[in-house]
Amino acid sequence: MLRKKDIKNYNDFLRESASEKRDELGEIDDLHQYVRPIDWPLDKETISPSLADGSSTLNKNMTIAVKENEWNSIDRHVKALKLNKSKWIRYALFKLMQEEQIYCFKNKKEQ
Repeated sequence: MLRKKDIKNYNDFLRESASEKRDELGEIDDLHQYVRPIDWPLDKETISPSLADGSSTLNKNMTIAVKENEWNSIDRHVKALKLNKSKWIRYALFKLMQEEQIYCFKNKKEQ
């Protein structure tokens, strides 16, 4: 279970990582202007996070609230890549889930 301190550190890490990557690119107003169809996904890794028990055939819908500019950004991004939005979001979610599981495993403390 994540403590408030862990979440704060994790959020700080994400914020700093994003700004460092942005700094590496210099002064670019809108990175989206460079998005084109690509051989996707970029890393070609098989994503296989540890999943909870449940049916692999029963579909469950998920609704998340995003701001209009966030939705518009995702929409234009996947359209420029010529990808299915649902497939792109699922890949991103499960890739992050797997990364967090591996991170937590590697940094586990003896209990």
